Amino acid sequence: MTSYILFRVNNLKYAFPLENIHRIDMAKDVTKSNSGEKTSEGIMSFEDDVIEIFSFRAMIGAQVYSDYLKALFEDLKGQHKAWVDALIYAVENSSEFTKTTNPHMCHLGKWIDSFNPYSDEILNILNQLSTHHKKLHSSAIDVLEKREKSLEEALDWIHTHVKDIYTQTIWHIEEMAAKSDVIAHESQKLMIVLDGDNKFGIHVDSIDDIVHIEDQEINSNENLVRDGEYLRVGGVLKHKDELSSLITKIKCHSSLKE
Repeated sequence: MTSYILFRVNNLKYAFPLENIHRIDMAKDVTKSNSGEKTSEGIMSFEDDVIEIFSFRAMIGAQVYSDYLKALFEDLKGQHKAWVDALIYAVENSSEFTKTTNPHMCHLGKWIDSFNPYSDEILNILNQLSTHHKKLHSSAIDVLEKREKSLEEALDWIHTHVKDIYTQTIWHIEEMAAKSDVIAHESQKLMIVLDGDNKFGIHVDSIDDIVHIEDQEINSNENLVRDGEYLRVGGVLKHKDELSSLITKIKCHSSLKE
């Protein structure tokens, strides 16, 4: 049985042997270096030493995390416009409203529930967003109840209440988008990786779990094994019906080794 750490980057799932992890920490500020390595983010002090920090996103060719967040927030704005449009359509046409009234079930709600900021500024924006987002979803219940009594009253409630809550929700999403750089830093995790006598850091999107896996639970079919410029994939690990690419080696070309 071998222990692995499970992590995510760009909505993809990965596993890495726990024995090669020295520490898991919050994302850290790094000092830019003159390294020509495109995956390097810079250097930082660690345990009386200086180590280089790399981006796992850069290793797999994914967009910078802050850019990913900006695109995500823009998509979330679109999703909630569609939600309001669907509510209006359902009321005007006396049809079923098929969108969720549960604020924890939509994409934005799930993101809010999973994000734990540690700066007061971001926490304040998040709390405001969460409050208005919950009001928005629950407002559909009021509207649909009013529709049973009066179509005119239901439509009036949409225009006098729902649209105002929607506007406030969008405003706070845009506030979050404007802080994408800060949120990216507060969201990501830092894995300190051991490679022989060397240590280096890897920024990943999130850490999911630490699991203990029997060898037979790993599919190492030759079609799944590949050796890339930065990563060596040794197969696929299955845990709780979810598949993760098993990374057996992270190959960082550190300027500090030269």
